[in-house]
Amino acid sequence: MRGAFILSQHEHPLDPLQARLSHQFEDLTLLEQALEHPSLRIDGEHPSAYERLEFLGDAVLELIISDHLFKRFPNVSEGMLTRMRAALSNRTFLHSIAEIIDLGRFIKVGKGERIDSGPSRKTILADACEAVIGAIYLDGGMEAARKFILEEWEPFVATSASEGRWMNPKGQLQELAQATLKVHPVYKIINAVGRAHDMQFEVEVELGGRLLGKGHGTSKRKAQKNAAIDALNRWESIFGPPIEETADTPQSP
Repeated sequence: MRGAFILSQHEHPLDPLQARLSHQFEDLTLLEQALEHPSLRIDGEHPSAYERLEFLGDAVLELIISDHLFKRFPNVSEGMLTRMRAALSNRTFLHSIAEIIDLGRFIKVGKGERIDSGPSRKTILADACEAVIGAIYLDGGMEAARKFILEEWEPFVATSASEGRWMNPKGQLQELAQATLKVHPVYKIINAVGRAHDMQFEVEVELGGRLLGKGHGTSKRKAQKNAAIDALNRWESIFGPPIEETADTPQSP
């Protein structure tokens, strides 16, 4: 059972998070380091454990998602698997996972950072999510990391695959919006940073003036696509099930 840990009389402040991660740390300092934002450092010359764990977690996540998709969808092309993996590991998706597990309340940041709202919160939460994955991997190995990732990611894999979200998410969102709400999705660029050859775009998609999804990407097109995927992931919780349910929903492995 997820999170079924028996807490001792002297409960550690991170015990609720460990329960949510379905992993009890042998070396709790690893989890603490994954939650200490670099802005806390006084001496900037030493490498940040947080950033190193983030680097490791990114690689672990990519391997586990790649392995899972490869086995889960034996008849899907390499190009489609790549798009599926990208959708499940981009900053927007990682931020959503971090929100789901309430990671924000455990992260420590310096005085110069804000984690209560805005773009900074999204970046910090997404990075911390990868750092936590790295910490789980170092503490419990690949299987511990796999357990956490698949428990949190698989519901999105199953739903998105059954509805073809990775094929044409913008097209599917438009069809769904027209059929259900009689409106067209409106995409807005709310942030663009970086140099001309290395831009990062942040896009919001609205339906009838209501914010439904957000996405990041190295181009406007990629950011819009990720915003559409985010909107599709949120659709049922906001508007209820689509008018027509897809019959061939894949079963969890």
